[in-house]
Amino acid sequence: LWETAIELTSSHWFEPVDVPKHEYPRLRLIGLAHFQLGQKPELEKTITQFDSLIETARTLQKSAQDKASEKAKTDKKSDKETETLVKAAGKSAEGTIKQIKKYQTELNGLVAELNGDKEESLKALKQSARPKWAKALRYLHHGDLETANKLSEEAVTKSTH
Repeated sequence: LWETAIELTSSHWFEPVDVPKHEYPRLRLIGLAHFQLGQKPELEKTITQFDSLIETARTLQKSAQDKASEKAKTDKKSDKETETLVKAAGKSAEGTIKQIKKYQTELNGLVAELNGDKEESLKALKQSARPKWAKALRYLHHGDLETANKLSEEAVTKSTH
């Protein structure tokens, strides 16, 4: 499965896209595949691509905020209304940037794991956006049975309510 994910990156089925909120899940999957295959240099290369995604998202955010500001001026909005509109225009990109950073941190934790740095790996895992059941599996892998059990119970409780 992981080999197939890597193979698909050079096909039209899984090619890069210019929209950060659509590209970061793709990069995350590629990074996870490289981790599972023990391909640390490729994983590190994938991680660096998140930096350009963040820059693209910030550029899109600035553009949206500038357009909102210009529209507010054209519509003769008050300073307070303008500020609210500009803030709202940047909110979507802010969420995307936050998610990109979480995935980047997660993949950096996997590099730390490949390097044998358990402490750094666990620190990144704690900040990860992964579901609780997936985090539980990683904690179990690291031998932290207490945390793995707690997260598993929370995942089961949440899914049954």
